[in-house]
Amino acid sequence: MMAPSWKHKDADPIIAQKAVEYIEKQKNSDQPFFLCLSPSVPHEPRVESVALEFARGQSEAGPRGDQVWLADWIVEQVTDALERTGTENTLIFVTSDNGALPGDRIQDQSGQMPYHPYDHKSCGHLRGYKAHSWENGHREPFIARWPSVIKPETSSDQLMCSTDLMATCAAIVGTDLPENTAEDSHNILPVLTGSDNNKYVSQ
Repeated sequence: MMAPSWKHKDADPIIAQKAVEYIEKQKNSDQPFFLCLSPSVPHEPRVESVALEFARGQSEAGPRGDQVWLADWIVEQVTDALERTGTENTLIFVTSDNGALPGDRIQDQSGQMPYHPYDHKSCGHLRGYKAHSWENGHREPFIARWPSVIKPETSSDQLMCSTDLMATCAAIVGTDLPENTAEDSHNILPVLTGSDNNKYVSQ
């Protein structure tokens, strides 16, 4: 159910704009703030007309690749706003919910819709894609940025899950979770800061 004038492809720039406006409102506040930003890209039909004009051709990996580029652009708007407003001492998490697809599905003359990867490996060297039981069906990038707390250009091969964000955020703000809350969530703050990278185990 949407308004007749609704255009899905316009949603993400509006979402980015609203996020920037929210950040700008926080610059004169001494209170911490929380922002959950969930872009719709690249959950769109993979056709050129869906991608916004300024994003087309940016990736050299077809319409879907351009939508992934747009997701990166949205993150850039947020980080630029944080730096511009002096609120760059903010913890940022960037992740996703499932593995990538090989590329765009384009119908050929026989009526089939094979994937077109554009000589691009969306999941790198590992096996599988979205909806597969192989590792790339559910393995996701997890990027964290926190100036002066997380050392730049570091990485970890520790296993974690998005459910771990609850226990981690609770630890960051100094809140004890009730005993029966977030039982499957683990505090990964020591992994992020590099203070205890060898002892964290997710079950």
